[in-house]
Amino acid sequence: MHVQATNLTVTCVDPQHPDALALIRQLSAELAQVYGDDGSGAFVPADAQVPRAAFVVARLAGRPVGCGAIRPMADTNPLDTAEVKRMFVAPEARGQGVAQAVLAELEAQARGFGYARLMLETGDRQHAAIRLYQRAGYARVPCYGKYAEREWSRCFGKELGPAAPLAIRPAAAADVPAILAIYNDAVLNTTASYDEAPSTLAQRTAWFEERTGQGFPVLVAEVGGTVLGFGTFAQFRPRAGYRYTVEHSVYVDAAYRGRGLGRALMLALIDEARARGMHSMLAVIDAESAASVQLHAGCGFAEAGRLHQVGFKFGRWLDVVLMELLLEQAPGER
Repeated sequence: MHVQATNLTVTCVDPQHPDALALIRQLSAELAQVYGDDGSGAFVPADAQVPRAAFVVARLAGRPVGCGAIRPMADTNPLDTAEVKRMFVAPEARGQGVAQAVLAELEAQARGFGYARLMLETGDRQHAAIRLYQRAGYARVPCYGKYAEREWSRCFGKELGPAAPLAIRPAAAADVPAILAIYNDAVLNTTASYDEAPSTLAQRTAWFEERTGQGFPVLVAEVGGTVLGFGTFAQFRPRAGYRYTVEHSVYVDAAYRGRGLGRALMLALIDEARARGMHSMLAVIDAESAASVQLHAGCGFAEAGRLHQVGFKFGRWLDVVLMELLLEQAPGER
């Protein structure tokens, strides 16, 4: 029989917090002893630092005794599904309701993020964990991803309710920190932007105010109250003759790429450009970004040319692909 302790608390923490790391080390040691695999390849603390992810620590009388995490599901649509990871209770705290409390908090976090379901994997020797999941409403499902190759893996899933819809809306000033984080990740880790130094919040705020002050759109993709991507456009060149041509950009959080957010933002930008009477849209894309080229082609853009070795980043020369979409007939004088 499990009795929940009255001095038990469960709170969200940074997965790099010393208490979180200590609990993860205890779990890894236990898994290595039972299965010969410490599970470290299935989760790293950074997995719980992406949008719509969380890491929780349970404490008894202030002492850390359990943990758990949710992260976007890697092998399915993370807009709908999250995965439970690193569920652990220290041996001396078992039987006191810690695991139930951790799981309940993870489910509450998942619902708050707008997930429709949770998935998880455990081992066939984790009898207490399996009983916990079944009592909590989790049902056996076929093993997914690399777990399909493990004879001892057991996978479970639970429906939480309707998923939060994807919303494309105009950005507000409160969205600038999320926009900044998404953009800076692209600057530091990709060639999607040819900037080499991350922007500051003050710089990105000034950019946002200038862009919207000129009447150009800044849109965000949001799920469950979390901004996961943004898109914008502005006049291609400042001279008057370019006033019917815009150049756009779309950025999506690294954990959510390839899930339809970029296309949703792109189509919304096309609608915005048409509504504003624009004649053409131009995309300047790093030639290594095959996904971006494919996205634009799928939205009706055609390649207009290539510029060779016009960019230099990460110690190498970069080519640019120019793609264009003609929206309307030539407008004439207005």
